[in-house]
Amino acid sequence: MAIKIKNKDFVLVIESAGEHYKGSRFDWNGTVTQVFFRGIPLLGQEKKLFHRNARIYGRGLHNEFGIHDCIGYDEAGADGLFPKLGTGWLKKDDKPYFFYTQYQIEPLRFSLKRPRADIAKFYCESGEKNGYAYEYKKTITLLADGFSIDYELKNVGQKCFSTTEYVHNFICPGNGTISKDIKLEFGWQYDVQKLAEIKEAEALETDGKAITFRKEPVGEFYVGGIFDAKTDGNAEASWTVKDAKHNLSIKETDSFVPDAVNLWGHSKSISPEMFFRFTAAPQEIIKWQRLYTVKTN
Repeated sequence: MAIKIKNKDFVLVIESAGEHYKGSRFDWNGTVTQVFFRGIPLLGQEKKLFHRNARIYGRGLHNEFGIHDCIGYDEAGADGLFPKLGTGWLKKDDKPYFFYTQYQIEPLRFSLKRPRADIAKFYCESGEKNGYAYEYKKTITLLADGFSIDYELKNVGQKCFSTTEYVHNFICPGNGTISKDIKLEFGWQYDVQKLAEIKEAEALETDGKAITFRKEPVGEFYVGGIFDAKTDGNAEASWTVKDAKHNLSIKETDSFVPDAVNLWGHSKSISPEMFFRFTAAPQEIIKWQRLYTVKTN
């Protein structure tokens, strides 16, 4: 059953493990699927209407570990199990790891605690296989001007592991359309000529600080290498989506220097992605935070 955390301006809707999403890609351990700010829904979905399937596609602020560098895949052996952090033990197939593949899942142990009305703590224990084991806690705290997501990952296995985590922020203010009313700003300047890739370029306008839309994108849009293209100068690990139609701004500020930043989306979702790269030795604890704030423009 969904968990709701409320104050006078916000309602957070949080899905518990296995409630709807049962896929092998995204994190199961407490997912913010919708945020209402003064009654306005802020979040969208990976797929458009009529293509949505909450069992296998992402929604809201759906995070993922190891999209390209999944842990233990090559070591698993034929039909062996490998760890997808926060998701489960996945059964290897005869092809290279691909995040879109729906792998057979052996579930993890999940639990939830509510120490206060404004906090939800989600816990995940993997057990040990092939020398890998971890304990993972996600704490979601409602604040006066937004909310924070704090992550704590402890390596309790015998082997070191190294990978990335990011949030596929499916942003869609008012369930509207991603078009001329939407502007995306970053906490740094970047060189447009050094961007890795731009898809649906005819719909996008990039000026080295922000991305705007000339028109509603027809297909999926993508801009890669936005942090790698950073120019010299101060940089804040943040992005801000500004919506002129609803007169509001949504901002993510992170506690880490991004390993990479990309943008993906379609006409019903704009998804800036800030990647956190980490390595955890046996018994090491890794902590990081994503802070989301919302305000009127």
